[in-house]
Amino acid sequence: MTDYLTWAILVITLLVFFIYFLERRRLQKLPPGPLGLPILGVLPRFDFRDIETYRRLRRQYGDIYSLNLGLQKVVVVCGYEMLREVFVVNGDATSDRPQNYLMKELSENAERRRLQKLPPGPLGLPILGVLPRFDFRDIETYRRLRRQYGDIYSLNLGLQKVVVVCGYEMLREVFVVNGDATSDRPQNYLMKELSENAGVVATSGPVWRELRNFCLRTLRDLGYNKRFIDKCVQEEIPYVFDEIEHCIGQPFDIKPLIQMSISNIVCSIVYGKRYDYQDPEFRKLIANMSTVFEKGSSTGAINFFPFLRFLPGDLFGVKKLKECYQVEVEFNKQRIKDHKTFFNPRDPPRDYIDSILFAQTKTEILNKTQVYHHISEMFAAGTDTTATALRWALLYLIHYPEVQDKMASEIMQVTDGARLPVIADKVNMPYSTAVVTEVLRMGNVAPLSLPHVTSQDFTVAGYLIPKDTTLIPCLSSFTHDADMFPNPHKFDPGRYINSEGFLRGREKVLAFSLGKRSCLGESLAIMELFLFLTSLVQRYKFSMKDSSNPPSLKEIFGLTYSPIPYQLVASKRD
Repeated sequence: MTDYLTWAILVITLLVFFIYFLERRRLQKLPPGPLGLPILGVLPRFDFRDIETYRRLRRQYGDIYSLNLGLQKVVVVCGYEMLREVFVVNGDATSDRPQNYLMKELSENAERRRLQKLPPGPLGLPILGVLPRFDFRDIETYRRLRRQYGDIYSLNLGLQKVVVVCGYEMLREVFVVNGDATSDRPQNYLMKELSENAGVVATSGPVWRELRNFCLRTLRDLGYNKRFIDKCVQEEIPYVFDEIEHCIGQPFDIKPLIQMSISNIVCSIVYGKRYDYQDPEFRKLIANMSTVFEKGSSTGAINFFPFLRFLPGDLFGVKKLKECYQVEVEFNKQRIKDHKTFFNPRDPPRDYIDSILFAQTKTEILNKTQVYHHISEMFAAGTDTTATALRWALLYLIHYPEVQDKMASEIMQVTDGARLPVIADKVNMPYSTAVVTEVLRMGNVAPLSLPHVTSQDFTVAGYLIPKDTTLIPCLSSFTHDADMFPNPHKFDPGRYINSEGFLRGREKVLAFSLGKRSCLGESLAIMELFLFLTSLVQRYKFSMKDSSNPPSLKEIFGLTYSPIPYQLVASKRD
């Protein structure tokens, strides 16, 4: 089956390339010339050293004719009048020298050529690279290649060279020490189609820096701190309790409730309001956002072969992905329109959108496209990662009831059951804090951080990584590294607690990447996860639907790593 798929993809690729080049030739109206084979052109039957070949082709096609030499189009110019027309009359356009491989190799010094050797990696097929046998959604593939090639290795994905970075020290070297060269975002097909290369996630350079600084500054100025998050969660959690009360003793899927409650924290920040859990527009928004995150990775091949989008149907799910994402964008367009109705620049901003409307009067960066996609990314990223981590947390707690009981005991000791936990309680809840840290490590919501691209050449581990190389940070190579975390596949919050019962110190789990592109909402996500989880465990005991058939700890690998849907049972604590 694998061989059949490989050859099928290869044949389709060759066919599409051939049609593409014929169409390009027709549109560009290049001079005539002999037809060649797909990909190879006339190379197999063209003798560069036989001048008679050029004369024969001149007699056949005239004083100017075209040749397909591999994937490169070449135009041969003959005869005095044509030579003068091309290289004298049009000399301004025709005097540059081609930067082909041989010219480049001859012009660069030996040291640079030695360094420019990219990290090792598996061999692939011509054109396709390793794509036919590479599963983007199997994190074990990346770990296996790390064991084989080391902490930095190369992959040929189609015609694109990609470098995968693993291990804490190498990740830090590439994305922190060399952060100035490795913090841009690749402008691939999907990024362009979904976000129009707008928003903090998709932009690079000065625009990205200004957007990021605006976001951080605005959140600070609006007072979105520990006290604010305490207040938001304490206002939202009673609605969560009300929903759970209707399900006491009965198996239920807690995913929609978690997504909507976490989303309402983001809504309070961005829109200045929360939404009722039964609001049909809100539920539609959450459902579409969930689809984007769960199905996003299945579209990866389009980034390497964008022409595949012309195949009939929606084989790679791109159309569905765009439809779901557009629901978010349209929702946010309406929220911005609603805000403009009551916005007064002389009044203090009520929320994040008000702050954007005010800033639009002072900067050109925040145009309509940037704003629509920035608000959409804040809503989606602020909801999905935290909600997914909380779902992992509850799944692990029903698999490890002794951890849940120990956590509940600590919470009761600190709060006496008379109030909800607050952020200030973390210092007195080392075990609960350790549970959150272990959830972030084991759940590993983002095992592969979003890709980066190099903005300039840089050296690492004896290699010169060229400009415009795509980099993939493999965070799971650290979170499940046995040298850093003994018995790494075991859920064990105790690994962060010392013999005296205190936290050992800030542990490196890299749940939110590192360097200049680290997650803007990291501190917010950790606070939310701590508050929601401790509040739920304080009030309820969660257990499996059927202990003889426990829910799977396997994952769905989309844009994030999420648990397979599961049901649990909630009962009130004494």
